[in-house]
Order: sequence, then structure tokens, then C-alpha cells
Amino acid sequence: MTDFLLKLFVKDYKNKDDLIVRKKYGLLGSFFGLITNLFIFIIKIVIGLITSTISIIADSLNNLSDFGNNFLSILGFKFANKKADKTHPFGHQRLEHVVSLILGIIIVELGSLLLYEGIKGLIEFIKSIIETGKPIIESNLTLTLFIVTASLLFLSILVKLLQSHLYFSLSKRINSMQLEVLGKDSRNDIIATSAVLVGLFITFFTSYKVDCFFTIAVSIFVIISGMGIILEAIKVLIGKKVDDEIINKIVSTVKSNKDILGYHDLLVHSYGEKKYGTIDIELDSTLELNKAHEIIDNIEKELFEKTNIIFTIHVDPINLNDTKSNKLKKDITSLISNYNNQISLHDFHLNNEKEKISFDIILPGKLCNNKTKDEINNLVSSYLLNTSYSKYKLNITFDDLDSTFIN
Repeated sequence: MTDFLLKLFVKDYKNKDDLIVRKKYGLLGSFFGLITNLFIFIIKIVIGLITSTISIIADSLNNLSDFGNNFLSILGFKFANKKADKTHPFGHQRLEHVVSLILGIIIVELGSLLLYEGIKGLIEFIKSIIETGKPIIESNLTLTLFIVTASLLFLSILVKLLQSHLYFSLSKRINSMQLEVLGKDSRNDIIATSAVLVGLFITFFTSYKVDCFFTIAVSIFVIISGMGIILEAIKVLIGKKVDDEIINKIVSTVKSNKDILGYHDLLVHSYGEKKYGTIDIELDSTLELNKAHEIIDNIEKELFEKTNIIFTIHVDPINLNDTKSNKLKKDITSLISNYNNQISLHDFHLNNEKEKISFDIILPGKLCNNKTKDEINNLVSSYLLNTSYSKYKLNITFDDLDSTFIN
């Protein structure tokens, strides 16, 4: 189904990295939802009013809100894929996550309204048992009305299945959180309408009006789902870590280059589909500047081809022939490893002219505190006092492992 619609409505649909094509993917899903949700709303509001079933009316309002969400989604895709400008040099793609946040809030609000209606129905249900000894009797549901209502609800479930399939399929192809949210919402609707359908069957065969229980159950599920969407959108907007799969691609690409002696401090900043990264690599300090630039340039191009991330690489020169520096680095590395093998050291420099020793330490989150920093400073300082570097100034820079992806 997805391929058929893409071929029909999206020219050059295989070129998913193109912003215009990506926007058309989003608009295809959003307009499909817009049309189908309006259709489902009309069906449900009619049968809900005819049967006086609160759960069906509430479910129809849910679909009306989906109709509004599709309008938001259309606006999101139209504006999120605008090109970068002077005010927004990194583009506007984070608007997708803003729209996802708004959709999550709407879903929670809708779930709260459903819960309110369900609780009202439950109070009436309990009141009827207390006053009459039995639940409220539903007398308007004839066989013909039951068959028509059940058939239309089943049809709406099928339409929602098509919606969720299209949303999730398109979402995976262009990595769109906004479409993924719409897919989750459609999945919620399938569960909600299925619950309403079960309630309808129970009501018809027992004559008891029990839809309040299903309304409450569905509303709780909808609220939880909406909260999940809100939290995920907030994580991305704050700055969520990229997938481990991408990190592994970056690491394997860097490690495969024989000229690189080491690497550390990988950071990636995401602006929707557009991502920027930085990484420090260690090169032999005896390399000519042109050669070092060529190595860096080739790695940046290779990383972009494999990950679609625009990289800027910082070079740390390593003097392989400086036996004193290498021995001192080895000794201090061993010292710190014995203190805690979870701690790593890099960017080691021994400056004999200025009598200075400097290096970076990466601390795991639980060890990134002043006590650990002081202990490491004292440990290394005490060691240096018993060596020929006792007069050298020590400068240790501490980094939090949680703020970098590799060390």
C-alpha cells in the first residue's frame, strides 16, 4: 500500500534525503489521515447519537481530534522542511518535534476527557445498582441497530489499521518522529474502538450498559501513550543521544584508517535530519600539514557518506619518537587504571620548555565529582614528586563520560 501511494503521489520518492521529497512523504501521510479521520468521525458521531452510547460519542471526538492533529502535522511538515535562513542557520526541522510535543499534549488532554466521561458513567452504573439492585438497562439497541453499529465500528478499525501501517511505514523511511506519533495515536484508536466494540457486544447480549468500564480503560491507555510521546519529544528537543548503531558506524570508520593513532570526544548535535558532529583524532606529529589535512578531509567525507552527519575533526598531534613522554604517559595511565579501570586518559602532552604536563580524564557519571577529581590530582601529583618532573606544572582537564559518546 505504501509503495503504491508513494509511486502515485511522490515524484522521485526514492530520493528520501531530499527535503522536498521528505516533505511530500509527510504530507502524504497527513492528508491520508485528514480524509480518513473525517470519514470515521462522521460515522461514529451519527451512530453514537442514535444509540446514545457515550463511549462511541467519546471515540468519535477522539477521531475529530485526530483530524485536527493532521492539520497540525501538515503545518509541521510544511514549515519544518524550509531551508536554512539567516535567523535559523541549521534549518527548521526541529519543528517536527515541537509539533510532536503539541500532539502528545492533545492526546493526554483527550484521554483526560475520556476518563472524566468514563468516571461519570461508572458513578451512574454504581448508583443504579444501589438504587435498583442492577445496572442500567439499555433498551434502544435493536438487532438491526446492533449489526449496523458493529459493522461501522469494525470498518473504522480497518481504516485505522491502514492509517497506522502507512504512518509507521513512512516514518521508518524518513525517520520522522511526527509520523511515528501519528502512528502510535492510530494504534491507540484501534485499541479504543475495539474496546468500544466489545462493550457494544456485552450491552447487546446482556442488556446492561457497561461501556463506562471500557471508556475508563481506554482513557488510561491513551493518557499513558500521550505522556510517552511528550517525554520522547522533550528528550529530542533537549538533546537526545544518537543511536548506538550510528556511533558504531563512526567508530568503525575511524578505526579502519591506518593513519589514526587514537580517537576520543565524539559529539553529535541533531537538528532533525540534519546532524553535525565533532571528534578528536590522534595523528603522528611528524606528518606534513598537507598530508594531515588530506587524512582529515577523507575521513569527514567518508563519515558523511556512511552516516549523513557533517563532521568537523580536531587533530591531536602525537610524538611517537618522544620516549620520555611516552613512558610518562604509560606510567600515569597505569596509575589511574589501578585507581579505577573505568577511568580513561587521553590528550597527553609533555612540554619540557614550559615544564608543563597536561592531559584529559574522562570520568563515568557516578565518579564525576569533586572528591574523585581531587583524589586523582593528588595521586598524580604525589607520583610526580618522586620523579624528575617534580617541578612541572600539572594540568588535568576532567570530562563527564555522559557528555561524550566515546573515549
